[in-house]
Amino acid sequence: MGKNKKRAAPAADHPAPKKAKTSISIADIPAGPFVDAPSKDERKREGELYELLSSIDENDRKAASDRIVSTLLGSDGEEGVPETVLERHICKRLIRGLASSRKAARVGFSLALTELLHQLFGPKKLAQSTYTGLTFEKLWNTYLESTAPVGGVAAQEERDHAFGRLFGMYAFVRSTALFDEPSRWEPALDILLDLGQEKAWMRSQCGFTIVEAMRQMDQNLTKSTLRRIAEKGQAKTPEGVAIWLAASSRFPNLKVQPWNHPLAKESLATLTAVLKESYNLAKEEGEDTQTSKQAGWTRDPHFVWDLILRYYALDELAPIADFERFWTTVVDGGFFSKKASDGQKFSGFMIFQKMLSGFAASDESLASGKLQCLFSKNMLDCLMNQASQSDRFVYRAAIHTLKSIENAASSQPHILPNVLRRLLSSHGAYNFDIRTKTKTIDKLLRLIGNGNENHVLQAVREPLAQLKTVKPAADGKKNSEAEQMIRAFIEYLTKIIHALVVDTSSDLDVKNFKQSAILDSLKDLASIANSQSELVPAALVSDNLRDLARERLETSLGKLAKFCGQYKIFCCAIEELDLGTARLDEELAAAKEDALARMKKLLKQKSADDGTKQSLSQGLAMLYAVSIFRLYNEDADAMEVLSDLAEQAPEKGAAGVQSSEFLVEILLSMVTRSSLLMREVSHQVFGALSSQISEEGLDLLLEPLSAPENVQGQKELFNTEDDDVVVDGDEDDDSEDDDVEVIDVEDASDVEISSDTQFVSLNGQGEDDGEDESESESEDDEDEGAADEQDKEMQELDAAIGNILKSHRLDKDADAESSDNDEDMSDSEMLALDEKLTEVFKQRTKARPDSTKDKRQAKRTVVDFKNRILDLLEIYVRNEVGNPLALNLLLPLLRLIRTTKEKQLATRAHGVIAEFKRAGKKAKGGKRDKDSGSNVAPQSSNPAKVDTEKLMEMLAEIHEEARKEAGNSHVTAASMAALKVVTAIMAADRGMHERIIALYSKTLAAWPHCKGRTQFQHYWNSWVPPKA
Repeated sequence: MGKNKKRAAPAADHPAPKKAKTSISIADIPAGPFVDAPSKDERKREGELYELLSSIDENDRKAASDRIVSTLLGSDGEEGVPETVLERHICKRLIRGLASSRKAARVGFSLALTELLHQLFGPKKLAQSTYTGLTFEKLWNTYLESTAPVGGVAAQEERDHAFGRLFGMYAFVRSTALFDEPSRWEPALDILLDLGQEKAWMRSQCGFTIVEAMRQMDQNLTKSTLRRIAEKGQAKTPEGVAIWLAASSRFPNLKVQPWNHPLAKESLATLTAVLKESYNLAKEEGEDTQTSKQAGWTRDPHFVWDLILRYYALDELAPIADFERFWTTVVDGGFFSKKASDGQKFSGFMIFQKMLSGFAASDESLASGKLQCLFSKNMLDCLMNQASQSDRFVYRAAIHTLKSIENAASSQPHILPNVLRRLLSSHGAYNFDIRTKTKTIDKLLRLIGNGNENHVLQAVREPLAQLKTVKPAADGKKNSEAEQMIRAFIEYLTKIIHALVVDTSSDLDVKNFKQSAILDSLKDLASIANSQSELVPAALVSDNLRDLARERLETSLGKLAKFCGQYKIFCCAIEELDLGTARLDEELAAAKEDALARMKKLLKQKSADDGTKQSLSQGLAMLYAVSIFRLYNEDADAMEVLSDLAEQAPEKGAAGVQSSEFLVEILLSMVTRSSLLMREVSHQVFGALSSQISEEGLDLLLEPLSAPENVQGQKELFNTEDDDVVVDGDEDDDSEDDDVEVIDVEDASDVEISSDTQFVSLNGQGEDDGEDESESESEDDEDEGAADEQDKEMQELDAAIGNILKSHRLDKDADAESSDNDEDMSDSEMLALDEKLTEVFKQRTKARPDSTKDKRQAKRTVVDFKNRILDLLEIYVRNEVGNPLALNLLLPLLRLIRTTKEKQLATRAHGVIAEFKRAGKKAKGGKRDKDSGSNVAPQSSNPAKVDTEKLMEMLAEIHEEARKEAGNSHVTAASMAALKVVTAIMAADRGMHERIIALYSKTLAAWPHCKGRTQFQHYWNSWVPPKA
């Protein structure tokens, strides 16, 4: 009894662990025949095969089906199993398993059953030759009995049996067993029609099975099938339409009511109601037909739309006009009408997506015109309305539709022009992205390329034709609709240019560029900027639009300079553009022509003698080009730059080298501008001229790095002392003078001031100096100079007021002369005095510290300028890493890392120092000196003589700088800089190694033990072994 005692159930809080399910594959199941009386192992093998046949993985199901069929019927000349074994597997395994809801059992069992039925009743006729006992009637009756629910079964079981009947019927249809004898199909058809009538949610699948059966029918059987469907009242349903379409595709002359052809012109009104599933149609026509239950709403479009798509997309005989009439009537007027429900609009979007993907993938010559019909008026109105508000019921479907448009244009670039043409046309909106609050047009324009460039540009231009009929608003008012359209056109041109220069930059040359959509788009921008456009009437272009076009033109030229990487293309763009010559006076026009001539001459210079000279010439040509553009933009410095460039032309011999300081000054003036064009041109020109930069030119670049990052630094760098608004140099002293009373100069006439009035300094004795105690001592030291300057200014103000009033401060009584003149001033004297005081206080107001915002702006300006300089220095290091002059960058960069309060600046400066190592490896291609193993710097294109003594002095300064320990980044950068200088010294004179070692020993001995010293020593030790 003890053996039969059951184990106690595990406690509720400690459930028994579930056994891990191990997945099996067809390779894990041993091959072997099926037998009539299987053993335990054979039953296990069978179970594993049928388990695999139920897998949710399609490949597993197919493999299991092939194994089962080949084992049952034999393969490669082998005989099949006995009839009793085959009957057991078909009737008790496969047919009975059709009603199983386990995983994908219905699909897998139907697949195996289809193949077995095909072998039995298909071309091989095994049921007549080998398995004579397995007649069609026997298997058919078994199928009907196994899939019929018995008695009062649960709803789920009834549902399982209904699905089993459907999948079994599909197996019989696909196996062709139903069509050996005409009498077999009629009961099968009734089963499908009754099943679809009783189970509305299965009607679509039943209809699909009938459509599949149509492929095996002759014309007579097809005709009788259609009549039977019409008798059952299921002709005017989506399934009925699909069946009639399938029949018409096989037998075009077959005419069976109620549809002669569902897509015929006279049938469209009825078809619209049917496809919208309006099932009261039969009663409205007074027909005595059965009423079908309405099927539930589904997300995916009905399969009838696949047949409609196939008819219009693949049939050459289906004219565009017919499809346009169908789409406008059925879809646009049915699913997207104002009376359409949200569910119908959702279905409409799904239908649009199916048709769009189908037409996009079909032959371009057949589907191009039909694809444009999809973007109909109601559809686009609905799409824009639903996509514009996230709280709309069909918002997600609308957004998904927009994404499907983008995906279709991405996979089939040839449809992009037509898609844009329809979205931007009168049915859509030219400012489509604004209307929908999306970036659809922006993303579509990024797909430009693959030969569709000119077509896309034309599609963007075409809607502008309507601007010619727009009259300018009266009284100088703006025409908002026209202005929005022109503004959108400017933005589209900018996006087209950007997309094209990024995509085609590597294959672009001057000849192709002159014929490209890039240049055409640039010309369109230039013509709008100068009010000379043939597309946009000048009367509709406001000053704001002209400024926008000029700004976008400058940005586009900057992107062209950045991505094309060729001087000639940029210069060609400036030469080809009509930038408004008519606006230039005689002097400017002459300067422009002279600059163009010099630019062309520079570009023609060949590189046969010296590639460096050609690079210099091309860089100067690019400077001429950008200066010409600045001339058109009425830049005040353009004429001066052109004049100076003419004087420093490279054809004057050595002027190209001697004028490096002048070129650096021009480039520095360019990088200060917040313009992509100026920044990109300055980078490219500097890269071309880097080998010609002298030591003095480098000093000009490095000097601004030491400027304080405050208002005082802004004054030093940009000469802002005489500006109308001057910010006090003490950037960190935000509260200084906040408590000083300011006299309103406009009300100064209301104040009477006696001639013997004495003044206390406007500094205010005992006044709070506003110092922020949280600021560091280093910041206070930096501000001492600014405070001294302010004291000087206050003394000057006291003296000016005292001179006007003929008085003095109270603390100056001992030094002042006595005054016996106690007479009161006259009215005229008072007025004169008032004017003088007003002027003094105006000057004082201008000299007062501005707001914190102004101080932060000044700091930002200096920091940005230093960033631009670091850009140039990084270019210099990459190009001239082997030039001894490049070592002059190290100390200023180290000092910047230590003194700057901007972490980003310190990081960038550190990166420039690290660039020495990366650029050196790249220049040498990884080669190393065989004797010492050291990384020998490559020879510069303009090598300078190495002064080892000067480098030793530099190394000592770097050591001194490292000892100041301004953080881990500073010490690391100093270590790298020191080793870079050591490498240069050793490359010039290997006998200097003792002095270098002595210097390091001295530095480390004088450096107190700390983290910085350890790090500095670590870098040195890592360098010494292979070098010493």
